[in-house]
Amino acid sequence: PLEPAREAQLAAWQVDRRTLPLAYRPELPTIESATTERQSWQQQESEAQTAGDPARARDCRAMVERQTRLLARLRTLPADAFPYRIAAWRMGDAVWLAAQGEPYQQLQTELRQRFPDQSLIVCGLADEWGPSYLPPADLYGKNIYQESIAVVAAGSLERLIDFATETINGLLNGDSR
Repeated sequence: PLEPAREAQLAAWQVDRRTLPLAYRPELPTIESATTERQSWQQQESEAQTAGDPARARDCRAMVERQTRLLARLRTLPADAFPYRIAAWRMGDAVWLAAQGEPYQQLQTELRQRFPDQSLIVCGLADEWGPSYLPPADLYGKNIYQESIAVVAAGSLERLIDFATETINGLLNGDSR
């Protein structure tokens, strides 16, 4: 049999759901500019096909698809700021954190450094894809795919890490919302 204190610790169950407003990238295109860009890539694809350049046509088609996905995201974005949702559960000895989109691994690694003695399970792509990728601030401007399609501003991942830390501390201290 377990000691009563240990049994109570293992029986702990709490949940906390929070929303962090994240600023959009200042250079985030408008629906109109993304539509124009998509049309331009479609035209270039057509020209490449006419010229018998399948490699160029393929590359243009990929850009058409990228603009199509961007337009789909832009049409669903709330005004002003992205309402980034997380959910955290304390279940006995473990804390589970569910985060929208695809936050970079720094979310998990930093949380594990901040809570070295805590069992943490971090789940991305929870509660929809939402803001797409959340790369670290130092990757913005590097023109990598994940950064180029991210809709939230540089520093959003770092804000999320601090927000998740606050949420987990609340669960562990019994003062979650």
